[in-house]
Amino acid sequence: MKTWIQLSPFGQFYHRLGKQYLSQETLKACVKKTQTWRFRFGFTKIPIYIGHPDDAYFQQFPEHMNMTVYGYVRRFCIKDNGLWIQVDWTESGRELMDNGRYRYVSPRWEME
Repeated sequence: MKTWIQLSPFGQFYHRLGKQYLSQETLKACVKKTQTWRFRFGFTKIPIYIGHPDDAYFQQFPEHMNMTVYGYVRRFCIKDNGLWIQVDWTESGRELMDNGRYRYVSPRWEME
């Protein structure tokens, strides 16, 4: 099951490493990095987890250590209100969505 969800609105956000400014231009740069043949044909996949088990900072928090993949990002789209992603959910991810246990995503990307 593929669904579109908003990953982030435009704006300024505080982060433990500083302020993040997400503008049309910065999100276009983010999307451009995924416009490769490896991503389009599924050789490079962006997994969706619960928590941030792929971030060294969060390894100190046991609730972030679940490496189960609940879906993969398939496409990105910039709309008037921010960045959207198309997600291809796994069976486990669909169950979380159907039961209302998974309400939002917490994006993680490198800051420049």
